[in-house]
Amino acid sequence: MSSIAPMRYWFDTEFDERGPDIQLISIGIVAEDGRTYHAASADYDDSGANDWLRAHVLPPLATLERKPRARIRQEVLAFLDPAPSEIWAYFGEYDWIVLRQLIGHMLDWPAGWPLSHMNLEQLRLHLGGPALPPHGGTVHNALDDALWCREAWQHLTRSGIACS
Repeated sequence: MSSIAPMRYWFDTEFDERGPDIQLISIGIVAEDGRTYHAASADYDDSGANDWLRAHVLPPLATLERKPRARIRQEVLAFLDPAPSEIWAYFGEYDWIVLRQLIGHMLDWPAGWPLSHMNLEQLRLHLGGPALPPHGGTVHNALDDALWCREAWQHLTRSGIACS
């Protein structure tokens, strides 16, 4: 890991929850320093995908290179360097589980990483429920959703009411 100070990351996943594990379809991450990461899983079998996934999640991935989960895991570990001080998601409970499963067992979780994500919707409600900016990208595209999450976080924290 780098000796650079920890930073914030915003992320989103697209997933299929039809089995005992929540299957990773794709992941998008945005770093506080502006770097982005986007990957689709070659290990995801879309033959059993429901109609909603087929209509909303799979089409934007048609041009994205599919990578094995093991490679995505290694790339995510490398991308999240410097270590995260905060990892933000919007309604991210399932996304967090997908990320945790991607990294591995609890003992595989990197030292110094937060053990829980920060939820943008909880922050919004804590601030009295202000409106969020419109989503300018493709909804249910993990990278576009992560970029929007960062934009929404910036919108909520710009007022100085929220944490800096």
